Amino acid sequence: MKTLLFNILLVIAVQVSAQDFFVVSVAGEIYLDGEMLAPRDQLSAESELVFVGTESQAYVMSPKKGYFVLGPASEPADNSSEFLLAVRQAILPESEWKMTATREIQSHEAGIEMEDTYDMLGYFRGRIALLDSLEIYFSPDYFSTEDGALHLIAHGGAGDTSVHRADTLQVADLVSLSDSTTTHFTLSYLPDYEDDDLLVAEPFTITSVNREELIDELGYLYELTSEEDRPIFASQIAPEYVNSRYGRMHANSLKQVLQEVLAKN
Repeated sequence: MKTLLFNILLVIAVQVSAQDFFVVSVAGEIYLDGEMLAPRDQLSAESELVFVGTESQAYVMSPKKGYFVLGPASEPADNSSEFLLAVRQAILPESEWKMTATREIQSHEAGIEMEDTYDMLGYFRGRIALLDSLEIYFSPDYFSTEDGALHLIAHGGAGDTSVHRADTLQVADLVSLSDSTTTHFTLSYLPDYEDDDLLVAEPFTITSVNREELIDELGYLYELTSEEDRPIFASQIAPEYVNSRYGRMHANSLKQVLQEVLAKN
């Protein structure tokens, strides 16, 4: 009888736990019961969170329900900078954080190839995640000037900076313009010094990602992933998390990190 009762209580406990949310990472300031929300904290659907600012978000995983992003969906009624929301109220619609289709750009182990300005406009937009370094190769058949140099102007970081390369651009060179982890840019292509018509890409951000922190986050995300979903962890769950948390990461960089994560698990 005691064994049966113990088994019943164990099943109930597992069901309750399966409906909890586990924090994988936090961006910005979020508080739970007066304490700063931190990775590996556990939340229920009714836990009340205080979000400081509209950009603060929590990236959480429910072993039963899957991956979610929490954040303030709208401005508070009193126009303050803080939002008090229960977890169930703070779950953002998937349309706000899931990956969307992007222009197919040739990539290889060392970087990405830009065949023309359509590639440039397609890649340099939204959020880009930089892990270690990334080289962008611009086709000399298309990107050329009279003196044979490529002229790009990055507007952001410490100010407007002209980037001159014969046919490559180290994305890390752009990030070095700022001490901040996330740097906001627009990028312009100047076909000719005498041409006043710049081709300007949409505003974009580059976020420098800490390798060890990312490995720890993905390792924890893997632990929380159900056995039935683990076959799609590397192809779907992990890329979805990285994209929503940091931005688009080069496939080879993410592959290397995932190899380390899976080797530890």
